[in-house]
Amino acid sequence: MPNLRNNRESDQQDSSAENNVDSTTVKNLVEVKERLGFGLRSMYRSVLEEPLPADMLALLDKLEETEGTGQSPSQACQDRCD
Repeated sequence: MPNLRNNRESDQQDSSAENNVDSTTVKNLVEVKERLGFGLRSMYRSVLEEPLPADMLALLDKLEETEGTGQSPSQACQDRCD
């Protein structure tokens, strides 16, 4: 039965090596996740600070005007665009 014993020892060595790799891998993944989160939050903040384009502001103004008339926005646009 020495073969079984050698196999068990080999399996134990493999699993302990896997545990070491797993803990290192997990640490690396956590670090990557933190960096990605920081980068995405930074990008999102910069997008929020950008001003709205003039044509978007004009469309919003038209939408606000149509809310008081009872027309749907699509009807009001058709009336103005045609």
